[in-house]
Amino acid sequence: MFQIFYYHMQSYSAYKEWYWIVQLVLIVLVLSLMFGMLYTAFHKVRWFRTMTLALVAMYGAYLATLYGSYILNRMTHGEWAANQPYMEISAFLEQHTEPGSIIGMTGGGNAAYFIQDRTVVNMDGLINSYQYFQLMKEKEAGKYLADMGMNYVLANVGMLDSLPYRGQYQQYLQSTGLRYGGKELSRYHAPRE
Repeated sequence: MFQIFYYHMQSYSAYKEWYWIVQLVLIVLVLSLMFGMLYTAFHKVRWFRTMTLALVAMYGAYLATLYGSYILNRMTHGEWAANQPYMEISAFLEQHTEPGSIIGMTGGGNAAYFIQDRTVVNMDGLINSYQYFQLMKEKEAGKYLADMGMNYVLANVGMLDSLPYRGQYQQYLQSTGLRYGGKELSRYHAPRE
C-alpha cells in the first residue's frame, strides 16, 4: 500500500511495471506458504500426492503456454521499419527543438538515451547534483537551469507546480502550445526585467 501511495499520490509520472516486483514476490511467497501448509496437512492421503502433481503439471503447462504467447505477441519480428524511432518522445523533441538544444524533463532519462543532437537534463532532484538539489530546496533552481543554458522544458505543468518544484520555474517558461503525452513543451529563458 505504501508503494501505491508513493507513486500515485505524489504525481510520479514515469513509474514502470518492474517497480511492483516486490508485491509479486510477496504474493508468490504467501501463496506458496498456503499451498505448503495444505500439502503438509494432506500429503499422507494416497491419491492426494498424485492429484497434486497432476494439477501442478497442468498449471505449469498452462502458464508456459500463456507466457510463450505473450512473448510472441509483444516481441513481434519485422513489425516496424528499421528507420522508425525507438521512442516517439525523442522524435517529437527532435522535430520541435533545434539541434544543440538543452531540454529539461521530469522523468526524462529514457528519452535521453535515444535523442539525437540534443541534451536532456533530468530535472528530478534525486538524480542531479547536490548543488541543484540544494538550490531546489531554496527555490533557486530555475536560475541554475537558466545559467546552464536550458532552452526547453517538457513537463506536466501541474507537476511543476507541486513538490518538489513548487512553481519555481514558472517565470522561466514560455508555452509553445505543443503537447506530448500529457506534457507541455515550453521554451526556457531567463525572465525579462
